[in-house]
Amino acid sequence: MKFKLYFIIFLFFFPLIIVCQDKYYIIYFKDKNQKGIDISECLSEKAIDRRLRDNIEFDQIDLPVNKEYIAEICSVSKDSEIILTSRWLNCAVIKCGSETSFNYDFISQIFIIDLDSKLSDNKTDEENIPEYEELDLISFNYGACEAQYRLVNGIYLHNEGYTGKNVTIAVIDDGFYGVNNASYPFKNTNIIGTKNFITNTNVYSANAGYHGTMCLSLLAANLPGLIIGTAPNANYLLLKSEDTSFESILEEYAWVAAAEYADSCGVDIISSSLNYTEFDDPSTSHTYDKLDGKSCPITIGAEIAASRGIIVVNSAGNYGNSPWKYIGAPADGANVIAVGGVSADSSYYHVSSIGPTADNRFKPDLCALGSQVTVLYPLSGTGIFEMSGTSFAAPVIAGFTACVMEANPNISSTKIKSSLYSSCHQKDSPNNQTGRGIPDFQKTLRYAGVEIYKKPDVNIYPNPCSDYIIISSIDEIKRIEILSINGSQLLSLENSTVNNITIRLNEIKDKILIVKITLFDNVYYQKIMKE
Repeated sequence: MKFKLYFIIFLFFFPLIIVCQDKYYIIYFKDKNQKGIDISECLSEKAIDRRLRDNIEFDQIDLPVNKEYIAEICSVSKDSEIILTSRWLNCAVIKCGSETSFNYDFISQIFIIDLDSKLSDNKTDEENIPEYEELDLISFNYGACEAQYRLVNGIYLHNEGYTGKNVTIAVIDDGFYGVNNASYPFKNTNIIGTKNFITNTNVYSANAGYHGTMCLSLLAANLPGLIIGTAPNANYLLLKSEDTSFESILEEYAWVAAAEYADSCGVDIISSSLNYTEFDDPSTSHTYDKLDGKSCPITIGAEIAASRGIIVVNSAGNYGNSPWKYIGAPADGANVIAVGGVSADSSYYHVSSIGPTADNRFKPDLCALGSQVTVLYPLSGTGIFEMSGTSFAAPVIAGFTACVMEANPNISSTKIKSSLYSSCHQKDSPNNQTGRGIPDFQKTLRYAGVEIYKKPDVNIYPNPCSDYIIISSIDEIKRIEILSINGSQLLSLENSTVNNITIRLNEIKDKILIVKITLFDNVYYQKIMKE
Protein backbone atom coordinates (compact mmCIF):
# COMPACT_ATOMS: atom_id res chain seq x y z
CA MET A 1 0.00 0.00 0.00
CA LYS A 2 2.68 2.44 1.07
CA PHE A 3 0.06 5.18 1.18
CA LYS A 4 0.21 5.80 -2.51
CA LEU A 5 -2.71 3.98 -1.88
CA TYR A 6 -3.06 0.50 -3.29
CA PHE A 7 -1.90 -2.03 -5.79
CA ILE A 8 -2.56 -5.27 -7.70
CA ILE A 9 -0.49 -7.97 -9.42
CA PHE A 10 -0.12 -10.12 -12.49
CA LEU A 11 1.34 -13.56 -11.76
CA PHE A 12 3.56 -15.55 -14.08
CA PHE A 13 2.91 -19.23 -14.47
CA PHE A 14 5.87 -21.53 -13.90
CA PRO A 15 6.36 -25.22 -14.65
CA LEU A 16 5.62 -27.62 -11.83
CA ILE A 17 9.34 -28.50 -11.53
CA ILE A 18 11.21 -25.52 -10.16
CA VAL A 19 14.83 -24.94 -9.20
CA CYS A 20 15.19 -21.77 -7.20
CA GLN A 21 16.88 -20.30 -4.14
CA ASP A 22 15.65 -17.95 -1.39
CA LYS A 23 12.24 -17.63 -2.91
CA TYR A 24 8.63 -17.48 -1.85
CA TYR A 25 6.39 -20.01 -3.56
CA ILE A 26 2.64 -19.70 -4.02
CA ILE A 27 1.47 -23.25 -4.62
CA TYR A 28 -2.07 -23.96 -5.80
CA PHE A 29 -3.61 -27.40 -5.36
CA LYS A 30 -5.92 -29.20 -7.77
CA ASP A 31 -8.35 -30.33 -5.07
CA LYS A 32 -8.79 -30.74 -1.33
CA ASN A 33 -9.38 -34.50 -1.42
CA GLN A 34 -10.46 -34.80 2.19
CA LYS A 35 -13.04 -37.06 3.77
CA GLY A 36 -14.59 -37.16 7.20
CA ILE A 37 -14.33 -33.41 7.83
CA ASP A 38 -17.46 -31.62 9.00
CA ILE A 39 -17.33 -28.21 7.35
CA SER A 40 -19.31 -26.68 10.19
CA GLU A 41 -16.47 -27.65 12.56
CA CYS A 42 -14.20 -25.24 10.69
CA LEU A 43 -16.40 -22.26 11.58
CA SER A 44 -17.58 -20.51 14.72
CA GLU A 45 -21.21 -20.62 15.77
CA LYS A 46 -21.60 -17.01 14.66
CA ALA A 47 -20.18 -17.83 11.22
CA ILE A 48 -22.64 -20.70 10.90
CA ASP A 49 -25.52 -18.44 11.97
CA ARG A 50 -24.56 -15.92 9.28
CA ARG A 51 -24.68 -18.60 6.60
CA LEU A 52 -28.03 -19.84 7.84
CA ARG A 53 -29.40 -16.29 7.89
CA ASP A 54 -28.41 -15.79 4.26
CA ASN A 55 -29.38 -19.34 3.18
CA ILE A 56 -25.78 -20.06 2.15
CA GLU A 57 -24.87 -23.71 1.69
CA PHE A 58 -21.66 -25.11 3.10
CA ASP A 59 -19.31 -26.29 0.35
CA GLN A 60 -15.77 -27.36 -0.43
CA ILE A 61 -14.55 -23.76 -0.29
CA ASP A 62 -15.03 -23.85 3.48
CA LEU A 63 -12.77 -26.90 3.91
CA PRO A 64 -9.15 -26.30 4.95
CA VAL A 65 -6.20 -27.01 2.67
CA ASN A 66 -5.25 -30.69 2.68
CA LYS A 67 -2.73 -31.20 5.50
CA GLU A 68 -1.14 -34.11 3.70
CA TYR A 69 -0.40 -31.86 0.71
CA ILE A 70 1.22 -29.33 3.02
CA ALA A 71 3.33 -32.01 4.68
CA GLU A 72 4.48 -33.28 1.27
CA ILE A 73 5.62 -29.91 -0.05
CA CYS A 74 7.35 -29.08 3.23
CA SER A 75 9.27 -32.35 3.15
CA VAL A 76 11.04 -31.31 -0.04
CA SER A 77 13.32 -28.89 1.78
CA LYS A 78 14.48 -28.92 5.39
CA ASP A 79 14.49 -25.14 5.57
CA SER A 80 11.02 -24.63 4.12
CA GLU A 81 8.67 -22.42 6.12
CA ILE A 82 4.89 -22.27 5.78
CA ILE A 83 3.90 -18.62 5.72
CA LEU A 84 0.16 -19.03 5.29
CA THR A 85 -2.49 -21.17 3.68
CA SER A 86 -5.76 -20.16 2.03
CA ARG A 87 -8.72 -22.50 2.06
CA TRP A 88 -10.65 -20.17 -0.26
CA LEU A 89 -7.91 -20.10 -2.91
CA ASN A 90 -6.77 -23.66 -2.05
CA CYS A 91 -3.14 -22.67 -1.94
CA ALA A 92 -0.15 -22.32 0.36
CA VAL A 93 2.62 -19.73 0.57
CA ILE A 94 5.96 -21.18 1.62
CA LYS A 95 9.53 -19.93 1.76
CA CYS A 96 12.50 -22.13 0.90
CA GLY A 97 16.11 -21.11 1.42
CA SER A 98 17.71 -23.74 -0.79
CA GLU A 99 17.25 -25.22 -4.24
CA THR A 100 13.80 -26.71 -4.33
CA SER A 101 11.86 -28.82 -6.82
CA PHE A 102 8.17 -29.64 -6.60
CA ASN A 103 6.72 -32.41 -8.72
CA TYR A 104 3.39 -33.57 -7.35
CA ASP A 105 0.24 -34.53 -9.19
CA PHE A 106 -1.89 -32.63 -6.66
CA ILE A 107 -0.28 -29.28 -7.58
CA SER A 108 -2.07 -27.26 -10.26
CA GLN A 109 0.28 -24.28 -10.57
CA ILE A 110 3.14 -22.52 -8.84
CA PHE A 111 4.15 -18.87 -8.76
CA ILE A 112 7.55 -17.62 -7.54
CA ILE A 113 7.89 -14.29 -5.77
CA ASP A 114 11.17 -12.44 -5.11
CA LEU A 115 10.97 -10.49 -1.86
CA ASP A 116 13.79 -8.95 0.16
CA SER A 117 11.69 -8.46 3.29
CA LYS A 118 10.98 -11.57 5.32
CA LEU A 119 7.48 -12.66 6.18
CA SER A 120 7.18 -15.08 9.06
CA ASP A 121 4.59 -17.50 10.31
CA ASN A 122 2.09 -15.54 12.35
CA LYS A 123 0.28 -15.80 15.64
CA THR A 124 -2.86 -14.33 17.12
CA ASP A 125 -2.19 -11.33 19.33
CA GLU A 126 -4.43 -11.10 22.38
CA GLU A 127 -2.26 -8.96 24.60
CA ASN A 128 -3.07 -5.59 26.09
CA ILE A 129 -6.60 -5.45 24.70
CA PRO A 130 -8.36 -2.52 26.37
CA GLU A 131 -11.20 -3.23 28.76
CA TYR A 132 -14.54 -2.57 27.13
CA GLU A 133 -17.36 -0.47 28.51
CA GLU A 134 -20.37 0.29 26.35
CA LEU A 135 -20.46 3.86 25.06
CA ASP A 136 -22.93 6.13 26.81
CA LEU A 137 -25.18 7.57 24.11
CA ILE A 138 -25.68 10.73 26.15
CA SER A 139 -22.01 11.56 25.54
CA PHE A 140 -22.46 11.84 21.75
CA ASN A 141 -20.69 15.05 20.83
CA TYR A 142 -19.18 14.63 17.38
CA GLY A 143 -17.00 17.70 17.32
CA ALA A 144 -15.39 18.37 13.95
CA CYS A 145 -16.48 15.03 12.47
CA GLU A 146 -20.20 15.88 12.62
CA ALA A 147 -20.37 17.32 9.10
CA GLN A 148 -18.88 14.22 7.44
CA TYR A 149 -21.50 12.04 9.14
CA ARG A 150 -24.36 14.38 8.31
CA LEU A 151 -23.38 14.16 4.64
CA VAL A 152 -24.66 10.57 4.63
CA ASN A 153 -27.38 11.23 7.24
CA GLY A 154 -25.74 8.72 9.56
CA ILE A 155 -26.35 10.66 12.76
CA TYR A 156 -30.03 9.77 12.33
CA LEU A 157 -29.09 6.18 13.14
CA HIS A 158 -27.36 7.19 16.36
CA ASN A 159 -30.31 9.34 17.34
CA GLU A 160 -32.51 6.28 16.98
CA GLY A 161 -30.20 4.35 19.32
CA TYR A 162 -28.28 2.30 16.75
CA THR A 163 -24.54 2.22 17.34
CA GLY A 164 -23.49 -1.14 15.90
CA LYS A 165 -24.14 -3.18 19.01
CA ASN A 166 -23.87 -6.97 18.49
CA VAL A 167 -22.40 -6.47 15.01
CA THR A 168 -18.81 -7.64 14.41
CA ILE A 169 -16.51 -5.70 12.08
CA ALA A 170 -13.10 -6.89 10.90
CA VAL A 171 -10.76 -4.03 10.04
CA ILE A 172 -8.03 -5.23 7.66
CA ASP A 173 -5.21 -2.71 7.35
CA ASP A 174 -1.52 -2.08 7.93
CA GLY A 175 -1.50 -1.84 11.73
CA PHE A 176 -3.10 -0.24 14.75
CA TYR A 177 -0.35 1.61 16.54
CA GLY A 178 -1.44 3.01 19.89
CA VAL A 179 -4.98 1.59 19.94
CA ASN A 180 -4.20 -0.30 23.17
CA ASN A 181 -2.88 2.86 24.84
CA ALA A 182 -5.17 3.69 27.74
CA SER A 183 -4.95 7.40 26.94
CA TYR A 184 -6.33 6.88 23.46
CA PRO A 185 -10.02 7.27 22.63
CA PHE A 186 -10.51 3.51 22.16
CA LYS A 187 -10.98 2.65 25.82
CA ASN A 188 -14.64 1.85 25.14
CA THR A 189 -13.94 -0.16 21.98
CA ASN A 190 -14.87 -3.83 22.18
CA ILE A 191 -11.82 -5.42 20.52
CA ILE A 192 -12.49 -9.16 20.46
CA GLY A 193 -9.17 -10.16 18.89
CA THR A 194 -6.18 -9.23 16.75
CA LYS A 195 -3.92 -11.05 14.33
CA ASN A 196 -0.85 -10.11 12.31
CA PHE A 197 -0.60 -11.86 8.93
CA ILE A 198 2.75 -10.29 7.99
CA THR A 199 5.08 -10.90 10.95
CA ASN A 200 4.80 -12.24 14.48
CA THR A 201 4.84 -8.77 16.03
CA ASN A 202 1.94 -7.16 17.85
CA VAL A 203 -0.53 -5.21 15.70
CA TYR A 204 -0.25 -2.32 18.18
CA SER A 205 3.53 -1.95 17.98
CA ALA A 206 5.22 1.21 16.72
CA ASN A 207 6.46 -0.48 13.53
CA ALA A 208 3.11 -2.10 12.77
CA GLY A 209 1.73 1.02 11.09
CA TYR A 210 -0.96 3.52 12.00
CA HIS A 211 -3.11 3.81 8.89
CA GLY A 212 -5.39 1.22 10.49
CA THR A 213 -5.63 3.35 13.62
CA MET A 214 -6.85 6.33 11.62
CA CYS A 215 -9.47 4.22 9.83
CA LEU A 216 -10.54 2.59 13.11
CA SER A 217 -11.09 6.03 14.63
CA LEU A 218 -13.90 6.62 12.14
CA LEU A 219 -15.51 3.40 13.29
CA ALA A 220 -14.88 3.08 17.00
CA ALA A 221 -13.36 6.20 18.58
CA ASN A 222 -14.90 7.72 21.70
CA LEU A 223 -13.55 11.17 22.30
CA PRO A 224 -16.62 13.39 22.87
CA GLY A 225 -16.18 16.87 21.48
CA LEU A 226 -13.47 15.75 19.06
CA ILE A 227 -14.38 12.49 17.35
CA ILE A 228 -16.98 9.75 17.76
CA GLY A 229 -16.94 6.67 15.55
CA THR A 230 -19.79 5.60 13.31
CA ALA A 231 -20.27 2.26 15.11
CA PRO A 232 -18.78 2.78 18.57
CA ASN A 233 -20.57 -0.17 20.19
CA ALA A 234 -19.71 -2.77 17.54
CA ASN A 235 -17.29 -5.65 18.17
CA TYR A 236 -13.93 -5.33 16.40
CA LEU A 237 -11.37 -7.74 15.01
CA LEU A 238 -8.12 -5.93 14.10
CA LEU A 239 -6.15 -7.69 11.36
CA LYS A 240 -2.85 -6.62 9.81
CA SER A 241 -2.21 -7.76 6.24
CA GLU A 242 -0.22 -4.83 4.87
CA ASP A 243 3.46 -3.98 5.29
CA THR A 244 4.47 -0.44 4.35
CA SER A 245 8.15 -1.43 3.96
CA PHE A 246 7.50 -3.25 0.69
CA GLU A 247 4.83 -3.84 -1.93
CA SER A 248 4.31 -7.45 -2.97
CA ILE A 249 1.66 -9.79 -4.27
CA LEU A 250 2.09 -11.71 -1.01
CA GLU A 251 0.15 -8.95 0.73
CA GLU A 252 -2.88 -9.89 -1.34
CA TYR A 253 -2.65 -13.45 -0.06
CA ALA A 254 -2.22 -12.14 3.48
CA TRP A 255 -5.42 -10.11 3.00
CA VAL A 256 -7.29 -13.21 1.85
CA ALA A 257 -5.97 -15.16 4.84
CA ALA A 258 -7.16 -12.34 7.11
CA ALA A 259 -10.60 -12.38 5.47
CA GLU A 260 -10.81 -16.16 5.96
CA TYR A 261 -9.91 -15.75 9.61
CA ALA A 262 -12.56 -13.07 9.95
CA ASP A 263 -15.09 -15.38 8.30
CA SER A 264 -14.28 -18.22 10.69
CA CYS A 265 -14.81 -15.84 13.62
CA GLY A 266 -18.26 -14.92 12.30
CA VAL A 267 -17.73 -11.27 11.37
CA ASP A 268 -20.58 -9.43 9.68
CA ILE A 269 -18.60 -6.71 7.90
CA ILE A 270 -15.08 -6.29 6.59
CA SER A 271 -13.86 -2.70 6.44
CA SER A 272 -10.71 -2.43 4.37
CA SER A 273 -8.88 0.64 3.14
CA LEU A 274 -6.26 -1.21 1.11
CA ASN A 275 -6.08 -1.78 -2.62
CA TYR A 276 -3.47 -2.82 -5.12
CA THR A 277 -2.37 -1.98 -8.65
CA GLU A 278 1.43 -2.13 -8.73
CA PHE A 279 4.31 -3.71 -6.85
CA ASP A 280 8.00 -3.16 -6.22
CA ASP A 281 8.70 -5.73 -8.92
CA PRO A 282 7.05 -4.09 -11.97
CA SER A 283 6.82 -7.41 -13.78
CA THR A 284 4.26 -8.55 -11.24
CA SER A 285 2.06 -5.43 -11.27
CA HIS A 286 -1.57 -5.72 -12.31
CA THR A 287 -2.64 -4.52 -15.70
CA TYR A 288 -6.01 -2.89 -16.29
CA ASP A 289 -7.43 -5.97 -17.98
CA LYS A 290 -7.07 -7.87 -14.70
CA LEU A 291 -9.55 -5.51 -12.99
CA ASP A 292 -12.45 -7.67 -14.11
CA GLY A 293 -13.63 -8.77 -10.66
CA LYS A 294 -12.30 -12.31 -10.97
CA SER A 295 -8.56 -12.26 -11.71
CA CYS A 296 -6.64 -10.63 -8.84
CA PRO A 297 -6.10 -12.92 -5.83
CA ILE A 298 -7.39 -10.35 -3.35
CA THR A 299 -10.52 -9.75 -5.44
CA ILE A 300 -11.21 -13.47 -5.70
CA GLY A 301 -10.91 -13.64 -1.90
CA ALA A 302 -13.17 -10.62 -1.38
CA GLU A 303 -15.81 -12.10 -3.69
CA ILE A 304 -15.73 -15.37 -1.78
CA ALA A 305 -16.09 -13.43 1.48
CA ALA A 306 -19.19 -11.77 0.05
CA SER A 307 -20.52 -15.16 -1.03
CA ARG A 308 -20.24 -16.28 2.61
CA GLY A 309 -22.62 -13.48 3.68
CA ILE A 310 -19.97 -10.95 4.75
CA ILE A 311 -20.49 -7.33 3.69
CA VAL A 312 -17.14 -6.24 2.21
CA VAL A 313 -16.58 -2.48 2.20
CA ASN A 314 -13.37 -1.33 0.51
CA SER A 315 -11.93 2.02 -0.52
CA ALA A 316 -11.85 2.74 -4.25
CA GLY A 317 -8.29 4.09 -4.18
CA ASN A 318 -6.63 7.45 -4.72
CA TYR A 319 -5.46 7.29 -8.33
CA GLY A 320 -8.02 9.69 -9.80
CA ASN A 321 -5.48 12.39 -10.72
CA SER A 322 -2.71 9.97 -11.73
CA PRO A 323 -2.00 8.37 -15.12
CA TRP A 324 -3.50 5.11 -13.82
CA LYS A 325 -6.73 6.80 -12.56
CA TYR A 326 -8.68 3.55 -12.14
CA ILE A 327 -9.74 1.73 -9.00
CA GLY A 328 -7.51 -0.96 -7.53
CA ALA A 329 -8.23 -4.49 -6.36
CA PRO A 330 -10.32 -5.65 -4.54
CA ALA A 331 -12.59 -2.68 -5.32
CA ASP A 332 -13.20 -4.20 -8.76
CA GLY A 333 -15.20 -7.05 -7.21
CA ALA A 334 -18.83 -7.14 -8.33
CA ASN A 335 -20.01 -7.82 -4.78
CA VAL A 336 -17.54 -5.54 -3.03
CA ILE A 337 -18.91 -2.15 -1.92
CA ALA A 338 -16.27 0.13 -3.44
CA VAL A 339 -16.37 3.53 -1.73
CA GLY A 340 -15.21 6.59 -3.61
CA GLY A 341 -14.73 10.11 -2.32
CA VAL A 342 -16.57 13.40 -2.63
CA SER A 343 -15.78 16.87 -1.37
CA ALA A 344 -17.76 18.68 1.32
CA ASP A 345 -20.06 20.18 -1.34
CA SER A 346 -20.90 16.63 -2.57
CA SER A 347 -18.95 17.05 -5.81
CA TYR A 348 -16.48 14.46 -7.08
CA TYR A 349 -13.17 14.54 -5.21
CA HIS A 350 -10.55 14.62 -7.96
CA VAL A 351 -8.17 12.17 -6.25
CA SER A 352 -10.76 9.41 -5.93
CA SER A 353 -10.20 6.47 -8.30
CA ILE A 354 -12.70 5.93 -11.07
CA GLY A 355 -14.19 3.14 -13.15
CA PRO A 356 -15.16 1.34 -15.18
CA THR A 357 -13.84 -2.12 -14.44
CA ALA A 358 -12.18 -4.06 -17.25
CA ASP A 359 -15.49 -5.83 -17.91
CA ASN A 360 -17.24 -2.46 -18.16
CA ARG A 361 -19.07 -2.25 -14.82
CA PHE A 362 -19.31 1.19 -13.25
CA LYS A 363 -17.26 1.78 -10.12
CA PRO A 364 -17.12 3.01 -7.41
CA ASP A 365 -20.45 1.82 -6.03
CA LEU A 366 -21.13 4.87 -3.85
CA CYS A 367 -19.33 7.72 -2.12
CA ALA A 368 -18.72 9.43 1.22
CA LEU A 369 -16.53 12.36 2.21
CA GLY A 370 -12.98 11.80 0.95
CA SER A 371 -11.56 15.30 1.26
CA GLN A 372 -10.51 16.82 4.59
CA VAL A 373 -11.97 14.05 6.71
CA THR A 374 -11.58 14.45 10.48
CA VAL A 375 -9.68 11.45 11.90
CA LEU A 376 -7.52 10.58 14.86
CA TYR A 377 -3.83 10.99 13.99
CA PRO A 378 -2.00 8.63 16.38
CA LEU A 379 1.44 10.21 16.08
CA SER A 380 0.28 13.29 17.94
CA GLY A 381 -1.23 11.88 21.12
CA THR A 382 -4.96 12.27 20.82
CA GLY A 383 -4.64 14.85 18.05
CA ILE A 384 -7.47 15.24 15.55
CA PHE A 385 -6.40 16.00 11.99
CA GLU A 386 -8.02 16.47 8.60
CA MET A 387 -6.85 13.75 6.22
CA SER A 388 -7.88 13.11 2.64
CA GLY A 389 -8.39 9.91 0.70
CA THR A 390 -10.95 7.21 0.06
CA SER A 391 -9.33 5.30 2.94
CA PHE A 392 -11.43 7.47 5.23
CA ALA A 393 -14.64 7.26 3.24
CA ALA A 394 -14.87 3.46 3.47
CA PRO A 395 -15.04 3.09 7.29
CA VAL A 396 -17.81 5.71 7.49
CA ILE A 397 -19.94 3.56 5.20
CA ALA A 398 -18.95 0.35 6.99
CA GLY A 399 -19.78 1.74 10.43
CA PHE A 400 -23.20 3.11 9.59
CA THR A 401 -23.99 -0.12 7.72
CA ALA A 402 -23.31 -1.92 11.01
CA CYS A 403 -25.90 0.33 12.67
CA VAL A 404 -28.46 -0.73 10.07
CA MET A 405 -27.60 -4.37 10.74
CA GLU A 406 -28.15 -3.79 14.45
CA ALA A 407 -31.59 -2.37 13.67
CA ASN A 408 -32.52 -5.49 11.70
CA PRO A 409 -30.27 -8.36 12.81
CA ASN A 410 -32.11 -10.89 10.64
CA ILE A 411 -31.55 -9.01 7.40
CA SER A 412 -29.46 -10.70 4.71
CA SER A 413 -26.25 -9.17 3.40
CA THR A 414 -27.86 -8.96 -0.04
CA LYS A 415 -30.78 -6.95 1.34
CA ILE A 416 -28.42 -4.67 3.26
CA LYS A 417 -26.51 -3.85 0.08
CA SER A 418 -29.61 -3.29 -2.01
CA SER A 419 -31.05 -1.04 0.73
CA LEU A 420 -27.82 0.94 0.84
CA TYR A 421 -27.65 1.33 -2.93
CA SER A 422 -31.32 2.30 -3.16
CA SER A 423 -30.75 5.17 -0.75
CA CYS A 424 -28.06 6.85 -2.87
CA HIS A 425 -28.89 10.21 -4.38
CA GLN A 426 -28.08 9.30 -8.01
CA LYS A 427 -29.04 5.64 -7.91
CA ASP A 428 -30.90 5.92 -11.22
CA SER A 429 -27.99 7.51 -13.08
CA PRO A 430 -24.70 6.10 -11.71
CA ASN A 431 -21.37 7.13 -13.22
CA ASN A 432 -17.72 6.14 -13.04
CA GLN A 433 -16.68 9.01 -10.77
CA THR A 434 -19.12 8.76 -7.88
CA GLY A 435 -21.10 5.60 -8.65
CA ARG A 436 -24.63 5.74 -7.29
CA GLY A 437 -23.65 8.78 -5.27
CA ILE A 438 -24.05 9.57 -1.58
CA PRO A 439 -26.26 7.29 0.54
CA ASP A 440 -28.89 8.53 2.97
CA PHE A 441 -28.83 6.15 5.93
CA GLN A 442 -32.28 7.16 7.10
CA LYS A 443 -33.58 5.86 3.78
CA THR A 444 -31.30 2.82 4.05
CA LEU A 445 -32.92 2.01 7.36
CA ARG A 446 -36.37 2.26 5.84
CA TYR A 447 -35.48 0.11 2.84
CA ALA A 448 -33.97 -2.41 5.25
CA GLY A 449 -37.36 -2.86 6.90
CA VAL A 450 -36.96 -0.58 9.92
CA GLU A 451 -38.44 2.87 10.20
CA ILE A 452 -39.12 4.68 13.42
CA TYR A 453 -41.22 7.81 13.77
CA LYS A 454 -41.18 9.52 17.13
CA LYS A 455 -44.30 11.37 18.28
CA PRO A 456 -44.13 13.36 21.53
CA ASP A 457 -47.74 12.67 22.55
CA VAL A 458 -47.35 8.88 22.39
CA ASN A 459 -45.37 6.93 24.96
CA ILE A 460 -44.56 3.20 24.97
CA TYR A 461 -43.03 1.71 28.08
CA PRO A 462 -41.25 -0.11 29.60
CA ASN A 463 -38.53 -0.50 27.01
CA PRO A 464 -36.87 -2.96 27.34
CA CYS A 465 -39.94 -4.89 28.45
CA SER A 466 -40.66 -8.38 29.71
CA ASP A 467 -44.26 -9.61 29.49
CA TYR A 468 -46.16 -6.45 28.67
CA ILE A 469 -46.00 -2.88 27.36
CA ILE A 470 -48.17 0.13 28.11
CA ILE A 471 -49.10 2.55 25.36
CA SER A 472 -50.14 6.02 26.45
CA SER A 473 -51.49 8.51 23.94
CA ILE A 474 -53.22 11.89 24.02
CA ASP A 475 -54.85 11.15 20.67
CA GLU A 476 -57.29 8.36 19.99
CA ILE A 477 -55.63 5.20 18.71
CA LYS A 478 -57.27 3.45 15.78
CA ARG A 479 -55.10 0.36 15.60
CA ILE A 480 -52.06 -1.20 17.30
CA GLU A 481 -49.90 -3.83 15.65
CA ILE A 482 -46.93 -5.70 17.04
CA LEU A 483 -44.55 -6.65 14.21
CA SER A 484 -41.42 -8.74 14.01
CA ILE A 485 -38.24 -7.04 12.85
CA ASN A 486 -39.00 -8.47 9.38
CA GLY A 487 -42.44 -6.89 9.31
CA SER A 488 -44.64 -9.95 9.95
CA GLN A 489 -47.63 -9.28 12.19
CA LEU A 490 -47.50 -10.96 15.60
CA LEU A 491 -50.46 -9.26 17.29
CA SER A 492 -53.07 -6.61 16.47
CA LEU A 493 -55.70 -4.62 18.34
CA GLU A 494 -58.41 -2.74 16.46
CA ASN A 495 -60.39 0.43 17.23
CA SER A 496 -59.17 1.13 20.72
CA THR A 497 -60.71 4.18 22.38
CA VAL A 498 -58.62 3.76 25.51
CA ASN A 499 -55.67 6.09 25.80
CA ASN A 500 -53.65 3.92 28.21
CA ILE A 501 -53.45 0.39 26.85
CA THR A 502 -51.66 -2.60 28.34
CA ILE A 503 -50.62 -5.22 25.82
CA ARG A 504 -49.50 -8.66 26.98
CA LEU A 505 -46.50 -10.13 25.18
CA ASN A 506 -46.23 -13.48 26.99
CA GLU A 507 -46.69 -15.55 23.85
CA ILE A 508 -44.27 -13.59 21.72
CA LYS A 509 -40.75 -15.05 21.58
CA ASP A 510 -39.10 -12.39 19.41
CA LYS A 511 -36.59 -10.22 21.23
CA ILE A 512 -36.86 -7.20 18.91
CA LEU A 513 -40.33 -5.89 18.12
CA ILE A 514 -41.78 -3.00 16.17
CA VAL A 515 -44.89 -1.33 17.53
CA LYS A 516 -46.99 0.19 14.75
CA ILE A 517 -49.61 2.64 15.94
CA THR A 518 -52.28 3.97 13.61
CA LEU A 519 -53.97 7.15 14.74
CA PHE A 520 -56.78 8.78 12.81
CA ASP A 521 -54.37 11.27 11.30
CA ASN A 522 -50.98 9.55 11.44
CA VAL A 523 -49.04 6.29 11.54
CA TYR A 524 -45.75 5.81 13.31
CA TYR A 525 -43.45 3.05 14.53
CA GLN A 526 -41.27 2.39 17.52
CA LYS A 527 -38.79 -0.38 18.20
CA ILE A 528 -38.91 -2.14 21.58
CA MET A 529 -36.63 -4.76 23.08
CA LYS A 530 -38.05 -7.78 24.89
CA GLU A 531 -35.94 -9.20 27.69
